[in-house]
Amino acid sequence: MATKGDSLEEARQNLKEAVEGYIESVQQANEEKEFIPRPVPEQVVEKYFRKFN
Repeated sequence: MATKGDSLEEARQNLKEAVEGYIESVQQANEEKEFIPRPVPEQVVEKYFRKFN
């Protein structure tokens, strides 16, 4: 999933809204059982968040 905004805060908010919308659509389609998020290695998460701190 990707997003953009005029500021980092706006991009984060847009991403949050996109994820929420996706989850809502999965729930409305009764596809929760098929919705299995893949685990992300902790190292990947740490590397990602270091870019923004």
